[in-house]
Amino acid sequence: MILLTILSVASEQTSIQGKLVIEAGKPAVLRSQGKDVPLASDDKEIAATFRDTRLSGREMKLVGKFRSDGSFEIHEFYVVRPDGLHRLIYFCNT
Repeated sequence: MILLTILSVASEQTSIQGKLVIEAGKPAVLRSQGKDVPLASDDKEIAATFRDTRLSGREMKLVGKFRSDGSFEIHEFYVVRPDGLHRLIYFCNT
């Protein structure tokens, strides 16, 4: 039973790629294939990252799943560059 549950959750994962749009005071969206997909995350670090307007306009690949409300829940994310996918890491020295 546990194995079936794990397989079910894993099969829901998907990825989407597009241009990230972040505007102050508005939720982030990924513009993909002519549509704006609202983004969400239960992870506070990921959610904070997708409020950083310096990322707006970047081509991103997001891994996660679609929620019932049509938003995309981000589990992993990458910046798409000509030489491949790059992880984005923030460092805060406080």
